[in-house]
Amino acid sequence: MANASIIVDFNGVTGTGPFTFNYSADVSLDEELAPTINGPNGTFFTIYDIPGFLGASAPAGWFFSAQFTGLTATGTAPADSPSIINVTFVYTGATAAGPFTVSGFQVLDSFNTTQVGTFTGQATKDTGPQNGTIDGNIGFTTVPGSPEPASLILIGSGLVALAFARKRLSR
Repeated sequence: MANASIIVDFNGVTGTGPFTFNYSADVSLDEELAPTINGPNGTFFTIYDIPGFLGASAPAGWFFSAQFTGLTATGTAPADSPSIINVTFVYTGATAAGPFTVSGFQVLDSFNTTQVGTFTGQATKDTGPQNGTIDGNIGFTTVPGSPEPASLILIGSGLVALAFARKRLSR
């Protein structure tokens, strides 16, 4: 995993609404988690463009924030719609060297459909000549997807037809 600080893995959707999108984060062998204190240095990852966002939760030693312009890892330039929420998970625990996986990141969403989305991650190099430097990466993960407009039109048409039929039967 050359130049990969944190890799975000999608672990499935649970629930019947709101829907819980489950994630884990893999920390590379030559990286460490360092607490983020006052500013963009330290460890975090952002999942971009989550339509239908309702909330999130993070494991111990992490917190989340939701914003239209996500905290972006050093040296990355993700596609990011300024009108769709991003979720950033920020590390606040003790320094910890990789490799390992952290589970328990959750995003609550009103949609249960999925689409390919983008994440950026940032950690700190802990070996070699780059020891102590901030390392950012960008990648793809699964995110909630909003229903297609055609699906919404079909659902709306069905509701109108149902209302019309009900009105007709009540006469």
